[in-house]
Amino acid sequence: MSHEGSAPPTSWIDALLTSEGQALLQELADDPPTRDTEITRVTKLRERYAPALVTAAVEQTALRRKAESKFSNAQRMYFTRAALEQASSERMARHHARRYASFGRIADLCTGIGGDLIGLAAERAVLAVDSDPVHARLSQLNAAANGVAASVTTLCADVRDVAFDDIPAVFIDPARRSSERRFTAGASDPSLAWCFSLGARYRCRREGGAGSADGRRAGRLGARVRFRASRAEGVGALVAVVGEHCPARDASATRRNAG
Repeated sequence: MSHEGSAPPTSWIDALLTSEGQALLQELADDPPTRDTEITRVTKLRERYAPALVTAAVEQTALRRKAESKFSNAQRMYFTRAALEQASSERMARHHARRYASFGRIADLCTGIGGDLIGLAAERAVLAVDSDPVHARLSQLNAAANGVAASVTTLCADVRDVAFDDIPAVFIDPARRSSERRFTAGASDPSLAWCFSLGARYRCRREGGAGSADGRRAGRLGARVRFRASRAEGVGALVAVVGEHCPARDASATRRNAG
């Protein structure tokens, strides 16, 4: 979602959270515009609300309707188009969270809008990390919308710069597209090589992996890679690193392994 001039990237979120923004979102939820009526509705709404607010609210209304196939609380959540396309559904998030049943605290790296965070934070404390300030903010709001905000600490930072000395396990679903474009096949940010190298920092319980070169490499490093494909969620790869953290294996070792 774009922002104008020098306004911070999260300004549209702040606008939607005002009483005026909430009233507009409710009005659109009660009577959502259709393809035939959208131009007329937007024109009339701009007579009562700021144009930028109308644009943000109309887009958010459309994304919430699209998100209903993934999230039961979609009408209380906030999204960007790119992050929604990549987000795990509630069903998949619960499945991923079961791997961490024995841990009281984990990290969710590249949390996005918090699709997996919702499931992971249901029964444990989670450090949610994302380099995008918009997604970091949305993950907080979506955790609150799903009743798990008390279990979540959000950090806006590059995951490659974060120390995990006190984190016993991590989960990462790297970005496979930006707001502007989808990455080429096999590309992600951070790279899968970096994600796999997280395993070098943990004494991991090895849980197998996908039947691929990437999956076998992940297994050797103590990580687990799972490639998913479904009509609703597309194709992606996520890495779960489950095990006891090795303090001696610091971030510099991770970067060497990623090379």
